[in-house]
This record gives sequence, structure tokens and C-alpha cells, in this order.
Amino acid sequence: MDFDLRHITSDDFKFLYDLLLDRDPRINISHKSMPTYEEHCKYWLSRPYVWDRLIWCGPERSGYCYVTQHSEIGIFLASNYQGKKIGPAVIRTILDKFKSFRLLANISPFNGRSRRFFESLGFKLIQMTYAVEPPSATAEERQ
Repeated sequence: MDFDLRHITSDDFKFLYDLLLDRDPRINISHKSMPTYEEHCKYWLSRPYVWDRLIWCGPERSGYCYVTQHSEIGIFLASNYQGKKIGPAVIRTILDKFKSFRLLANISPFNGRSRRFFESLGFKLIQMTYAVEPPSATAEERQ
């Protein structure tokens, strides 16, 4: 399936928010709770990535991809476009564009599908990161 990569504009924010709503929260590593639509728009207006594009298949938005300032790569496709060989083609395009950079894919350990996807494209596991979350504040501490 052919695709086109286009600059993200404010006209795309609703589509991007809907993609975020569709994402399984158990596999998310970028945030713990769903942002409001206003927070989402503010995030995209801050231009958080070095490079980002909306993925179009024909006349439809189908996903987005990005590269961070730390050379982290990411992609997310709408569910009806997953498994159609678009993802690998998009990642190969990004790898070609950034061929002089070492790119990383940070993936939740609970996201086996994404891990297999990146491994199939030649990405290798280089580390596992652990975190400890602070205990919830008591009512007294919140005052």
C-alpha cells in the first residue's frame, strides 16, 4: 500500500488525539494518564520532535511517525492500517533519512507486537530499564 508523509498541522490534532484514545494504555510508556484535548493540542504546538510526519494512505490519515532529539524513533498506525506493510515501509524511509544516526525505539515490555515489529527491521535489544514510582501522597501531604 502506498503512503505519503506530510507535515503535521493543527488540522491533524483531532486525528492524533483519536489515535491516542485508541492506544492500549497498558503498552504506553510516554504518559500515565490520558491528557485532555487541550493538553494534547498544547503538546503538539510545542513542537516536541526533531522530525515528525503524518502518514497518509490515499486520501486518509493513517498514522504518524517521529524522531526525538535523543534519536528515538516512533510510529503509530490506526488499527485499520496495521498489518498492511505500511509500518515497515515508513520505518525504512526514516532509517534512510537518518542513516548517519543511531536510532532507538523505546518500547514497553508489555508491547510484544511492537518489539517483534522493530526486531524484524533489524533493531536489537540493548537495555532494560526499571523504575520505582513514588508512593501516593496521603491526604495530609497534599494540603
